[in-house]
Amino acid sequence: MDLVKLGVNGHSWESFEKDWREQCEQYEEELEDYAAAVFPVFKSLIEDPSSVAGVYALHNGERYLAVCQLNCASLPGYTGRVLRVRYLTVAPTYDFDDHKIDEYASVLIGTLLGILEISDSDDMQSDHVKFHLRSPAERSLFSAFGAGLDRADVYKSVKMTGAWLYVTK
Repeated sequence: MDLVKLGVNGHSWESFEKDWREQCEQYEEELEDYAAAVFPVFKSLIEDPSSVAGVYALHNGERYLAVCQLNCASLPGYTGRVLRVRYLTVAPTYDFDDHKIDEYASVLIGTLLGILEISDSDDMQSDHVKFHLRSPAERSLFSAFGAGLDRADVYKSVKMTGAWLYVTK
């Protein structure tokens, strides 16, 4: 699985939207009703591309499994830049069908690992990652995963505060 920026390298918004529309239709749902609050944010980022912000999707070679917004900025209270992750949304199949918890966890962890890789890339290089989590299940999983990362001393600090996972390198 790879976290890819939509709008570049063959991963168009149109191909993403087609995939998620097909997933919704399998459950007799409308894409326009699914994630209606976040799609306008994603579309505006696609229409006005930036090297320090964008829409990223977890792709397994066939389907898009999750999508989120990333932006990199200098923020008060931080030394160096911060990569912020917002609007994490899993694919319709994870909302409308029963999947094993390890499949869902794999999507979330794959997304996080992709984000940490991006935080080391040229345009989005960041000393800090702030990952906003949207559901209690995500907070529970990342709280446990973050505690394990923190104990492993891979990063300077990994902690959960409210609905945010903070990683400092």
